[in-house]
Amino acid sequence: MTAFEKQFPAGAALIEEAHRALAEMFPRVDTLYRQMRRQADEADKRRQAAQEEGQRLLCEEREGE
Repeated sequence: MTAFEKQFPAGAALIEEAHRALAEMFPRVDTLYRQMRRQADEADKRRQAAQEEGQRLLCEEREGE
């Protein structure tokens, strides 16, 4: 038992419980983050494609003038 555990047994138990909760939640948070990152990447690709298409159409319009 560490000095902290001897002096603050309730605090040590609370910290231990927090560690357990974080260890349980981390995979869920990581999965959510990866899903959000993938969605953001896909949205960026769509935005870039739309910008490129807009540029192409603008160039065609200028050439037609």
